[in-house]
Amino acid sequence: MDEQSARVFSSPEEAPRVVLITGPTSGLGRAIALELAKRGMQLALLGRNPTKLAEIVTMCEELGAPTPRTLVCDMSSQPEVRRTAEEFLAMGLPLHVLINNAGAIHQHRRLTVDGLEETTAVGYFSAFLLTMCLAEKLAASSPSMVINTTSDTYPMGRLDLDDLRFDESYGPIRSYASSKLATVIFTRMLAERLSGHGVQVNVYNPGMNYTNLAVGNNSGLAVTLGGYFFKYFSAPIEQGIEVPVALASDPAFAATTGQLFMRGKPKPMNAMARDPQLGSALWEVSEIVTGATLPGSLASPRSADGSAPIRMGVLGAARIAPFSLFQHARRMSSVEVTAVAEEHQPVERTIAYARKHDIPTIYRRFEKLLGDREIDAIYLALPISLHEQLALRCIAAGKHLLCEKPLAANAEQARRIDAARRESDLIVFEAMHSLQHPLVERLRAILESGEIGAITQVQAGMSAYIPKKDFRFEYELGGGCTIDMGCYPIAFLRAVLGTEPTVVGAKASLVAPNVDGSMEASLAFPNAPDVHLFVGMRSLRRPLDVSMRFAGTHGRIDLLNYIKPEVYHRLVVRSRGGRRVERVPGASTYGAQLAAFVDAIRGGGPVKTTTGNAIGTMTVVDAIYEKAGLPHRGLP
Repeated sequence: MDEQSARVFSSPEEAPRVVLITGPTSGLGRAIALELAKRGMQLALLGRNPTKLAEIVTMCEELGAPTPRTLVCDMSSQPEVRRTAEEFLAMGLPLHVLINNAGAIHQHRRLTVDGLEETTAVGYFSAFLLTMCLAEKLAASSPSMVINTTSDTYPMGRLDLDDLRFDESYGPIRSYASSKLATVIFTRMLAERLSGHGVQVNVYNPGMNYTNLAVGNNSGLAVTLGGYFFKYFSAPIEQGIEVPVALASDPAFAATTGQLFMRGKPKPMNAMARDPQLGSALWEVSEIVTGATLPGSLASPRSADGSAPIRMGVLGAARIAPFSLFQHARRMSSVEVTAVAEEHQPVERTIAYARKHDIPTIYRRFEKLLGDREIDAIYLALPISLHEQLALRCIAAGKHLLCEKPLAANAEQARRIDAARRESDLIVFEAMHSLQHPLVERLRAILESGEIGAITQVQAGMSAYIPKKDFRFEYELGGGCTIDMGCYPIAFLRAVLGTEPTVVGAKASLVAPNVDGSMEASLAFPNAPDVHLFVGMRSLRRPLDVSMRFAGTHGRIDLLNYIKPEVYHRLVVRSRGGRRVERVPGASTYGAQLAAFVDAIRGGGPVKTTTGNAIGTMTVVDAIYEKAGLPHRGLP
């Protein structure tokens, strides 16, 4: 690369290219600065020691370079980095090359003023912050380039995004390698994001060069051993600067982006650096830690193609989503799940979840997913207590919504969601998936035909034995069997009977304060005056029940499995005409629900599980709790 790097972008008649270098007063940074000074570059030198900055300025001037601008900054302090970025922008210079070179390695763990482990703070987070602050200037100065510095140790790096302070296990090499892995990942992702804006982003490993890294910041035996090792086993520093000098000065590399150079040669990034879920999570955590984001002006424009799939984001890394959404979305060309946001679980768990289900984008904050312009619709699968606030935020963000049942914690909350939906042109589905099966219409047709006469009594059951550690046993999260499980039979009965009930009485068995483990309720519909409902999630007497019986003056109907009838169901009709067993064909209720949701968004089919329908179901749920002497869910 020596021969290539002798050429420069600027001709003698043009203004010199502007290069900002961090950590320029020693080691690689100093050598790069001097070499670029020989090529007539206009340097901006960012370091923390004014005296050393003055020395390097003099050396650059003696080489015939324009007088470098200096920026005094402690890279371990994010406020300092922000101030310095503003100071550079105030100079009015373009920015053709940003070289993130500053780094450190510490024998003992140190925390910065921002509460971060210092090696990672200086070597990665501050570089991320500085780059975000200067991204628009880089784009405005294109063709331009960001050059990041990594290390031979980067393949050893392991990112624990839940322990940025290294409280659990600190080691100097561990933190250094992790920061260098983060740098490589950052390079790949920034190159993708700035594609099309004239900004190239690359990363290089200089190899083991003779510098004061790991020596200048430490003491004792570490300095002795480190100094000996660097002196006798490292390469000359001139070899380590060939790549950044070539990238910064040779037009042959003007289109090179997303490339890793290891000891002078292009190399593929390792599997961890290419991992899309890890990269997405790192980017999100980096934005949270630094408070910096890529400016909206640099966002890639979205395709206006109306035939593109509906892009869905998921609020909550929920256990139900693989069954209710992911497996069906994979079979449909009209929809794709592209992002998941999770605030309540460790980042590592969310990464594993996204990786398992092939979701490329991870958000640590719900608001970030809601603000993603690439997302058309949201699947909300968080505890019931969060449904109202997040549903309203989804609607305010202009996102269509598929909300897990029940829509809200009580009828009043459902009314507020319905009101917000009516003021928008958005589709809002309650994910009462069982109502999507043709069994509902078939049963309703039989009842309305009069085949079994007038309905005299209905018995409906919904129970499953659930481990008590489940969040559904916490009142504050909207727990209780009636709201969580009872909403299914209530919605089903309302659909097949076509009328609204009155709650006559209810008796609960509690498993926690205000939390019903089982509920027995009596309801009266205009066309079914005697309805007995049993719901349980801790009942040994009826540990599993998904059945209904409709008794009439001329016969009866027995139904087994109204929840997932496509798996198996049995509809037995006994009347004056005899006994028969029917099987109503139908696809997966979850798949049908997703297809109906997409069709509705595209102006197609009707919405069966409307917000208005959800209000009716929650009105019954509220009344059952009142009759049982329990408060509505969603109350303080």
